[in-house]
Amino acid sequence: MNLNTVHTVSMTTQLSSPLRKIEIFQLHEPDHTTTLVLKLSNGIRIGWGEYRMQTSPPTDLVKWAATYHHLAGMNALQAIDYLVRFGESWPPAKVHLMESALLDLCNTIEPTPCTYPIHDLTNMAIAYYIFILE
Repeated sequence: MNLNTVHTVSMTTQLSSPLRKIEIFQLHEPDHTTTLVLKLSNGIRIGWGEYRMQTSPPTDLVKWAATYHHLAGMNALQAIDYLVRFGESWPPAKVHLMESALLDLCNTIEPTPCTYPIHDLTNMAIAYYIFILE
């Protein structure tokens, strides 16, 4: 047995695994704008999305993110298809945030790292929402 063997998960498995968890961090920026950071996980990979809002930030992040519950039980490819079919009815910020996280999750080369310090996101956030999709 070779102890240096690296176990890999096939891309098919990575893309067909259902979305499991969505985390949204609302960050207040020094220039008085708001950045929303979305962390999307399917249990195998993580995808990141960021959206800088020049408009008023959500006053209730739970209500704002409720739209994402429609993705429960879907894998990344199904969720992308859902966005294509129904995304027009969502505000642009919601579409952009989820689309960028899904595309990052599906990136076959290397996921894009979050531009904020991941270990400190919870402390930096003025609002945080997590929901489990399983």
